[in-house]
Amino acid sequence: MLIEKKGDTKRIGFYGRAPLAKTQEGLLLLTKSWSGQGPFLTRLRRAESVEKRHLYRGIESCPVCGHAQTISEFIVDGWEWSGLLFHLVEEHNANVPEEFREAIRRICKRARTQRPL
Repeated sequence: MLIEKKGDTKRIGFYGRAPLAKTQEGLLLLTKSWSGQGPFLTRLRRAESVEKRHLYRGIESCPVCGHAQTISEFIVDGWEWSGLLFHLVEEHNANVPEEFREAIRRICKRARTQRPL
C-alpha cells in the first residue's frame, strides 16, 4: 500500500476516488494474513477510538469487494487515513508499510500514558 504525501501529511488507505490498482503496482498488496496483522488491527481500532475523527465522508464502497460502509477520516501526528483501511486489512489482508504500523504503535502508547482529567 503506497503512502501518498499531501503537504506535511502522509496519507494511506484512500481508494475511493481512484481506480483499484493492480497488486503488482504496489497500491494494494493483498496477501495471506501477515505477521502482526491481529495486533495491528487492535492498535488501529484503539487509535481510531481515542483520536478525533477529522471528518465523515459518508458511504464508500470497498474497492475489492464492493462492501459499503460509513467512512471517517483520521488525521493524527502527520498521518491521514481512511476508516476503510481497517476493512481492507481485516477482510482482504491488505498489508501496510512498517512506517505506518510504527506510527499507530506510537499513538496507542501515548494514549495509554495519558490520563483523563
